[in-house]
Amino acid sequence: MKYGSPYAKTPLPTKAKWGFLFIFLGYQLIAGAINVISKAIRKEKVKFSDLFISFKKGHYGKSVLLALITVALFIIMGVILFLVNKLLGLVISPLVNAIQGPISGMDNPMPAYLAFQIGVTLIVGFITSIFYWFFFVLIINYTAAYTENPTQGPIKLFKEGFKAISCKWRTC
Repeated sequence: MKYGSPYAKTPLPTKAKWGFLFIFLGYQLIAGAINVISKAIRKEKVKFSDLFISFKKGHYGKSVLLALITVALFIIMGVILFLVNKLLGLVISPLVNAIQGPISGMDNPMPAYLAFQIGVTLIVGFITSIFYWFFFVLIINYTAAYTENPTQGPIKLFKEGFKAISCKWRTC
């Protein structure tokens, strides 16, 4: 194989390989695991074949569409968290500059500065965890709705995921 040949095969990047594996196999196995867990909670008989509910006839295409929605949500979540972290960095930077002066005047400023860093890290972690929580609960909700009724369309299942979140916050 010559360098630069138009017939040379270029390998897929590793992230793309993992993405395809998730879309065509991973999501379906996760949906099967959620199906088994929900059956066990309802005290129904659980069979090994319940793990492969997404691979049954007519269900696989819908699960692939839900996997694509999940990948899109991961991308959206990543962009939102990137922007939130940038915004928090803009807010925290002046605070760090303002606190450096009083702390540097202390005899031993390291413990105070370390406590400040730990506090800021905890606050930033808590704020970002709210976004993680929302997206993961949404994904689990529409996957659970899919395992309960795999004949529904992916868009309706996605809407049910939102509906389940809003019903938790108020009585429906």
